[in-house]
Amino acid sequence: MVVALALTACGDGEDARAETATASPDASSTPEAATATPVPTAGPTPAESGGEDGFRAFAVQIEAALDAADGSFFAGRGLEEDLVCAGDEELGPCAGQAAGTAFRGIPRGIFQSDAFFLTSPAEYEADLQEWFAGDHPELDDDYGNGAVALWALAYKAAERRGEEAHQAIITAIATSGGDSVRQARTLSFRFVDGRWRLTGEIAANLPQTADAYLSGECDYCYDRWERWEGAGG
Repeated sequence: MVVALALTACGDGEDARAETATASPDASSTPEAATATPVPTAGPTPAESGGEDGFRAFAVQIEAALDAADGSFFAGRGLEEDLVCAGDEELGPCAGQAAGTAFRGIPRGIFQSDAFFLTSPAEYEADLQEWFAGDHPELDDDYGNGAVALWALAYKAAERRGEEAHQAIITAIATSGGDSVRQARTLSFRFVDGRWRLTGEIAANLPQTADAYLSGECDYCYDRWERWEGAGG
């Protein structure tokens, strides 16, 4: 973010112009003094490390991005996959597509559904921003109020392609099918080249499916689950 500071000098007629022309500059009127006000800058990016402890430390950044409703934080970490259609798929992005059709994007799915698709980082950011803007903090249920929040962290030893995944489970009461309901979005991350990268998402758009990720009682959803209590939890 760039902050522009404009200074405007004004006088009153010829006397003011003459006074300005003959006045001796002092420390408060020099150009250097006028531009000495520091401009806020972003702090250094925290160093990241792998493993469960490293992911817990990274979760502080996830929570901060959610608090700031910053979809670009997640989209910028998206690890896109390439998919080339065989031509005979019945599900996913390749359904109905000719052999050789190529897709690229961040993998996404819907819990307890065969739905699977790839989303570009720009589309993913826009979708998150819409979801952030549509939460209902004024509503509440057994999981608390409806504001977007980081709810839990989880770990799954073998997700898609047999790769381990560290998961951030986020939640909100949002609009689905015209109703405001509890939803969960499980974001999977993998530590790649010294940085946590987003490798995919599973959405649970209905209360009964969201409960599987929010309750910590779904045996096949994750291998380990822990309630997120914040940086000091």
